[in-house]
Amino acid sequence: MVLSFGGPDGPAEVWPFLERVTGGRIPRERLEAVAARYMRLGGRSPIHDEDAAFVAAIREELDRRGPALPVYLAHRLSRPFVDEALAAMARDGVQRAAVFVTSAFGSPPSCRAYTEALDAARSRAGSSSPQLARLGRFALHPLFLEIWIDNLRAALERAGAARSGVPVLFTAHSIPRSMARVSPYERELRAASEAVAGACAVERWESCWQSRSGPADTWLGPDVAERVETLAREGHRELVVVPIGFFCDHMEVVWDLDVELRRVCERLGVRMHRVATPARDPRAAALVRELLLAGPSSCDPGCCVAPERPPDR
Repeated sequence: MVLSFGGPDGPAEVWPFLERVTGGRIPRERLEAVAARYMRLGGRSPIHDEDAAFVAAIREELDRRGPALPVYLAHRLSRPFVDEALAAMARDGVQRAAVFVTSAFGSPPSCRAYTEALDAARSRAGSSSPQLARLGRFALHPLFLEIWIDNLRAALERAGAARSGVPVLFTAHSIPRSMARVSPYERELRAASEAVAGACAVERWESCWQSRSGPADTWLGPDVAERVETLAREGHRELVVVPIGFFCDHMEVVWDLDVELRRVCERLGVRMHRVATPARDPRAAALVRELLLAGPSSCDPGCCVAPERPPDR
């Protein structure tokens, strides 16, 4: 099973999806802007095409190199839900399954929430559910880093600035600081960014955050757009953005970076080069195979325990 975040698959799904994501914590009027972004993309998240291509690549990789196994797609917050994937497995006679979660880094929303979704779906399915073994996180897996290294090098070559000191901004989804304190999220992101920047001999790089949905004083920062503003004031007219916290091009990449951040750059006269995410690279499917052969992995009991969420304002 490939387990991904999910997203609306059409205009009618936009509001139900946003309500599932927020769980009623954010007033509807604040979600209007988010809904409008999806509608600008036809009401359909790009994650669906990304996941379909990724699953097809995994099937090809396993058929070609083995072990040849059926591959099922599930989403945590949209169809196909985990319950639907488990039902399909049961119909096919599957009794045991490995689960690859597309979130590389550990935090309550990017790690534990997926484990809880799997446990809840298995509980609802009862005796018909196959046993599930979650594969390990892969933040520092050599293949994962290799893809980012090559993609960053390609972006630097496009910029014509491989050795000119162009700023490189590594960005990931911001989370509440209270969550960051009880998870390896920041540490893993920093280690992965450092490995990628070092392999590319980047002279100036830093970690930034994006897609914050809470107050700046309680969520991880600095915001990537704020850093771009500062760099522009310092005279930089070219930069590279590495969305290292994202496995594929879903909404937080396509809208928050390719649309909104690019607008900021254009206003400031800054040329932005956005690095490609890993999911479409054939080595991403090879990564899944390597994790499958390595066997299941589990987090420490106290890892990524969700603290009380700070209020949204």
